[in-house]
Amino acid sequence: MFAGWSEFYFLLGSSAAGLIGLLFVVVTLTAGAQNQSTERGRHLFMTPVVFHFAVVLTISALCTSERMGLQPLAFVIGAASLIGLIYMGNGAIQLRNPKVTQHWTDFWYYGALPLVGYALMLVSAIAVGIRADWASMVLAAVVLGFLLLGIRNAWDLVTWIAPRTQALARGEIGGESGNT
Repeated sequence: MFAGWSEFYFLLGSSAAGLIGLLFVVVTLTAGAQNQSTERGRHLFMTPVVFHFAVVLTISALCTSERMGLQPLAFVIGAASLIGLIYMGNGAIQLRNPKVTQHWTDFWYYGALPLVGYALMLVSAIAVGIRADWASMVLAAVVLGFLLLGIRNAWDLVTWIAPRTQALARGEIGGESGNT
């Protein structure tokens, strides 16, 4: 079912691993400007992006493994999907609060789209389990979608965090006056 997909998943997994590393650098560089607001923002925005990249990395690694059977693969994809649905469902509820978000797109890119993605991933897990012909295409689209969504969200975070961190360091922004 996944014959011929190894280079695709190798590329996606490698990209996700590299981006996780870059996010660790961002967190390290902004460590001095932490307050309650930035901690809440990290929990609602940064951690889910790392989670999505970790899911892409894990699924990519399993899909490139020649010894991974379809049933265990379907189980892992299904488990990741369910965890993602629960985790992102909780996050989406929190993102509905206008005091938590900075922009109207935050709910859609950090809450709604990941929920849709994990629902589609669950469908693909079931399809892999029953060996549906279209399963590999749906899974590939969902995993690529999560990589692209993670890139978009990581860029959004970095372009929001960097100027704010510099302003906090200069004392231009008060400790708790900002939202996330």
